[in-house]
Amino acid sequence: CVFDDAEMSIPMTLLLEPAWECELMTQEIFGPLLPIYKVNDVTDAIARVNSVLTGKPLIAYCYSMDAAAIDAFIAEISCGNVAVNSGPQRMLVNTEVTFGGVGNSGCGASFWGKEVMNEFSNRKHIIKAKGGFAKSFFSGPPPPPPPPVAQ
Repeated sequence: CVFDDAEMSIPMTLLLEPAWECELMTQEIFGPLLPIYKVNDVTDAIARVNSVLTGKPLIAYCYSMDAAAIDAFIAEISCGNVAVNSGPQRMLVNTEVTFGGVGNSGCGASFWGKEVMNEFSNRKHIIKAKGGFAKSFFSGPPPPPPPPVAQ
């Protein structure tokens, strides 16, 4: 790996099967460092991702042509985003897709356009019924007033 201190950059670096306990794998990775592990099947992949020491990943990558394996991976991984047969660049350049993490990876879901304004503002949704109480399929109208008490 060749670091360029003047440019403060690190070239894209693929790390094949780093030790699970090495320092790199005990911290959230920010930078072009991509650890790659060979797994036996989707169950093994899910177990590895769900057991990383840093918690839920910002992005989990799934490379497979097996639709059932892809569906299982998506369903059983808790993360900010999933890239299937793709790298992060597809998400980062698509301004229609939100991007963010969960858990220790951070909360939030965007850094693009209107969504970023929504993310960092104090949104308050307000619903007002027109013409009195809202009539709802679930709740129906409010009950009628009780009949007058005879004296």
